[in-house]
Amino acid sequence: MDLFENYLIESGSSPESIKVLISNVLRYRKFLDKKNITVENAGYNDLIAYIKFLQQNGIKQISIQHYINGLRHYYNYLRFHIKVIRKNPTDNIHIKGVVRSYMHDLFNEYELLEFYASYNKVGKSSLRNKCMLGLLIFQGLKSEELAKLQVTDINLDDKRIHIASCKRSNARVIELKSFQVALLHAYLETERIEILNRWNKESDKLFISLGNSPHFNNTMQSLMNDLRKLNSRIQSSKQLRASVLTIWTTKYNLRKVQYMAGHRYVSSTERYQLGNFHDLQYNIEKFHPIG
Repeated sequence: MDLFENYLIESGSSPESIKVLISNVLRYRKFLDKKNITVENAGYNDLIAYIKFLQQNGIKQISIQHYINGLRHYYNYLRFHIKVIRKNPTDNIHIKGVVRSYMHDLFNEYELLEFYASYNKVGKSSLRNKCMLGLLIFQGLKSEELAKLQVTDINLDDKRIHIASCKRSNARVIELKSFQVALLHAYLETERIEILNRWNKESDKLFISLGNSPHFNNTMQSLMNDLRKLNSRIQSSKQLRASVLTIWTTKYNLRKVQYMAGHRYVSSTERYQLGNFHDLQYNIEKFHPIG
């Protein structure tokens, strides 16, 4: 377990997460030991037996899901890092009765493009907020990643953006669309400077809040309020990101989506595979939603 713990530390997991993950794995291994089964040789039926064991001991479904997620990380470590197994036996296991909120009421690609193209009709701070919306829709950023962006993270010449690592995500570099480059350039040269001057602020952050508040939550709330005027189904930036990642899994292989999403584990990416979720597939480059 020491090697697994070192692996988690190097992956950037928090001490609390490491403690929970190792505890979950040790509990599972203790169960297997009583049946004279090694972790490497355990299969789907053994995991089902373990789930029934947990249920019989009064463990709630949501807690069991957390236990299985922890084992999924451990098996991915065995499979991809030290390569002692060929298949992750947790891949096709999902706990009934556990609500997966990120799969609820997702948008298809056409709808996302419509939000972007129509934003100018409702946006109060059109350049800043539309740049943010573009990064949510085309690069799949999380709100905390938007908050951490620095001006130096944007390379307009190479049409790339660097996203720094967060507590639960990896750093990565993603391409920008040509129309995003033009909009970001306009924002940097005009509106961002105006916001800094008007509110007497100094900051290296890419996106600056209006008024005296330094909190980025106010900025995101402004964007989400505008978007709800376009469509009342829009709930949060997490919903938009889930929609984007789901679309990506229909267009790219899992490893590419894992990188683009900043996921530390491929199992996190697998959650967004929905098979035939989309009735309509549109090519972003054909639409050029600059509007």
